[in-house]
Amino acid sequence: MTAPKLVECPFCGNAPRHLKAKAGFYPERVICDHCHFHLEETATQTAVERWNTRSPEESKHLQGPCAGPHFPNLYVQLNSQGTNMTTKIKTLKDYPVVPMNTEQSKIMIGLLSASSEVKETQFSAEYAKELGFLGQVFYGRLAAHQVRISTDLAVFLVYLMRTPGESTLWVWTLFNLQKDPGHLLTLSDWIVHFPYGVPSRVAYEAAWDQQKSDHGDNLLDDPATWVRPIV
Repeated sequence: MTAPKLVECPFCGNAPRHLKAKAGFYPERVICDHCHFHLEETATQTAVERWNTRSPEESKHLQGPCAGPHFPNLYVQLNSQGTNMTTKIKTLKDYPVVPMNTEQSKIMIGLLSASSEVKETQFSAEYAKELGFLGQVFYGRLAAHQVRISTDLAVFLVYLMRTPGESTLWVWTLFNLQKDPGHLLTLSDWIVHFPYGVPSRVAYEAAWDQQKSDHGDNLLDDPATWVRPIV
């Protein structure tokens, strides 16, 4: 099938791409990989129709990640953070963040005040069971890629997650942050890399879309993707 013709991104002028809907996961959408602005289908319009037929006036008011005073130059912000060193697949660290909400802040403070047993011990299969389904999925993917994290960091990240896909994105992010496989990543380490907040929902969606191949496959499902950088 011929790919639909799409007009340029209203914010950065780059070429977007079209993603078909995946039942139970996300609707049809058109996304710009450069600034991560996207539009989804509605009850009356496909994503392609909505993207291509927006008026110049409408574009001025669309709320994209690079619109508004908080992100005057998203491209510079992303490059100042750097891209990961293994492949062209970005990590969650490469996307803008939002401030933590009240509940997230309370959990963070509680974990930082926790005992050394929680803060300094490695996240285990036994503890993963206490965190439920996502905790066990997260642990399994950490173990598969030999990423060592502390229990306090695991508790916080599982709280942030909504789907197994998001657990994969976090493991990929931690894999790239952990230059030394022997180092135990802790919540304090995470704060150094995410000092201004947590990834937004748009960031999760953009990161998930960006790791897709041209054929729609998940590149993070390929073991060949997971190669540690040489330091």
